Amino acid sequence: MPLRRLIGGCLAAGCALLGACSPQRDATPLPTKQTTIDPVTRKLDAAAEQEQKRREDMEAAAKQ
Repeated sequence: MPLRRLIGGCLAAGCALLGACSPQRDATPLPTKQTTIDPVTRKLDAAAEQEQKRREDMEAAAKQ
């Protein structure tokens, strides 16, 4: 019986601690697609455009 009380007390304390941390967790949201993937995609697209422009410039210079 004392073991059940100990386990019950630990569970209650754990729940109380988790409940106390809940507002802090809500204040710091998880990263979103807009803050992680989209910037990388934009940089990759810009690099691809620069590469295409360089390729076109080199072809134009070779034709002259």
